[in-house]
Amino acid sequence: MRAAVAVASPRGILRAVVTGPDGRIVARAEVPAALRAELALRVPAPASWSPAAPNLYGLELDLVDDEQVADCRQEAFGFRTIGAKGGR
Repeated sequence: MRAAVAVASPRGILRAVVTGPDGRIVARAEVPAALRAELALRVPAPASWSPAAPNLYGLELDLVDDEQVADCRQEAFGFRTIGAKGGR
């Protein structure tokens, strides 16, 4: 899973946490804050989303500066297509 982020004031770090349909953390990543940053997270064995089985994941993106959360964004999402590209 990839998340692209634009930051107005690039200080601190960007922290991403993905939770699975059961609420448990399945992936996390941190990168230095930048005007534009991309985070790549590997979600092991993702459950696909469909109308019959609406498996939703949660993504929380935090901008952390001086150990304080300066901004936070939360989104729900599902995996409709799962595939590998270039062996990844």
